[in-house]
Amino acid sequence: MNFIRLGLYTALALVTYLMLLQWQEDYPQTIEQASGAEPTTQTQFPQIAQSDVPAVTSLEPAQANVSADVPTLPGQPTVAITNPAPETLVNITTSNFVLSINTVGGDIEYLALPKYLKALEPGADPFVILSNGDSQTYTAPSGLIGRDGIDSDNRARYSVAKTDYQLSAGQQTLDVDLTLTTDNGVEVIKRFSFAKDSYVIDVSYLINNRSDSEWRANAFGQIKRSNFDDPSNAGGFGRTYLGFVSTTLDDPYYEIEFDDIDDDGANTNTTTGGWMAFSQHYFISAWIANEQSQNNFTTRKNNAGQYFGEFTGEAITVPAGQTATYSTRFYAGPKDQYKLAEISENLDLTIDYSFLWFLAAPIYWLLTQINQFIGNYGFSIILLTVSVKALFYKLS
Repeated sequence: MNFIRLGLYTALALVTYLMLLQWQEDYPQTIEQASGAEPTTQTQFPQIAQSDVPAVTSLEPAQANVSADVPTLPGQPTVAITNPAPETLVNITTSNFVLSINTVGGDIEYLALPKYLKALEPGADPFVILSNGDSQTYTAPSGLIGRDGIDSDNRARYSVAKTDYQLSAGQQTLDVDLTLTTDNGVEVIKRFSFAKDSYVIDVSYLINNRSDSEWRANAFGQIKRSNFDDPSNAGGFGRTYLGFVSTTLDDPYYEIEFDDIDDDGANTNTTTGGWMAFSQHYFISAWIANEQSQNNFTTRKNNAGQYFGEFTGEAITVPAGQTATYSTRFYAGPKDQYKLAEISENLDLTIDYSFLWFLAAPIYWLLTQINQFIGNYGFSIILLTVSVKALFYKLS
């Protein structure tokens, strides 16, 4: 009988916990952020260290260059760019994002969530996920490396039609194109595609090889972060996980903390498809690699003390006179169990139910099913509580 009573108390505690989670989702708490993450109207250009590029040699894990920020290949030639564009920031506003992309590299250097405010008051600023401050760095670089990669020697300098884009009320999608042409006539378009009410950004490379030889490069995507506290964790019971997470065929969800990288150095796993994410209390960012590509997933630290979770794809080959498109995706937003599951396999595992996940997950599923019919989480939680009590009624 004591065991039955313990089970009832456990179920009641889980329902209470889920009620708290749903309350926080419906009525987000005030989130304090360090001043370094505040949005700014001033155009600031960080120092782009070539050592940020990851290393890749035929997708061999041992080739990770821990001193590099962007990948490099041994002995790769320098790719000359015709009339490189000056550095500038491209500002983009959608229903779910306020973000800035640097034309040097085409990296996402600022991203805020207008649907999640820092304070429960009119006119409050949106919560900032990505920012490139002096003391706190959290950005999403990406590019092309390898034999003909435009980010291999120095970061690519793209041109852009304009510096401000907005997904209007009547629009469903928005494409932002960054373009450049190499000296031998290869045109590269780096396209960022946004959809209304979506936290997924499609990042595609459109290659038009107008040269007289085969073009070859590898795509990469990174989450670059310095070691600072979770700005979305306002205290309370327990401490949520803060760090990198990824997936493999053998291990659908594994965590890599900052201390792990400090102690063990660079670590690489190879899998088809896959993703690399950074998890904090309520939000995650994640690169979802090309699902048809064999990809390296690496965690490491550069000489400046910044941490990287990154993927590097297998070689993209475009014959002379041909065109090709290579696509990846980037997610930045709230931890929504069902939407994350739709985006990529195992990505929903980034939601931490702690050691009672085997009970919390089905209870949350039941709550969601009830709410689909009721349309009100308050009444749904009441019905969920009644359902749990009815389930254990005979035992009690």
